[in-house]
Amino acid sequence: MNADDITTKDIDKFWDNVAITDSLDDCWLWKKCRDKGGYGRVVINGKSMRAHRISYILVYGYIPEDRPNVLHICDAPACCNPSHLVAGTQKDNVRHMYERNRRRHGKKLTMELAREIRQRILNGERQEGISA
Repeated sequence: MNADDITTKDIDKFWDNVAITDSLDDCWLWKKCRDKGGYGRVVINGKSMRAHRISYILVYGYIPEDRPNVLHICDAPACCNPSHLVAGTQKDNVRHMYERNRRRHGKKLTMELAREIRQRILNGERQEGISA
């Protein structure tokens, strides 16, 4: 999607749902629906997208094919401030995650843990509850 695919009505509606401040240093947070990762969600042309990607497209015109990820330099998933957004690769995204100590620390899967998980599922426990 590029800026030409978005109507003036969609643009106005989009920015109405962003808490814009007077400072480019501040995060401009998405005020509406957010996914479980905290990213704003918006529907444009019938397609659900992350709000920060739309913000990037509206200001810069398009997301480069060689850098398809839109990264937050502020580390705030709900932020739509275009001055906090940069295009990058998945490698850039992972590097940022490690540099900023944002990676999730999960349990290492052992045979004992696998058996426990399997037994909990056989006992009727939902997978969502097991992963929490």
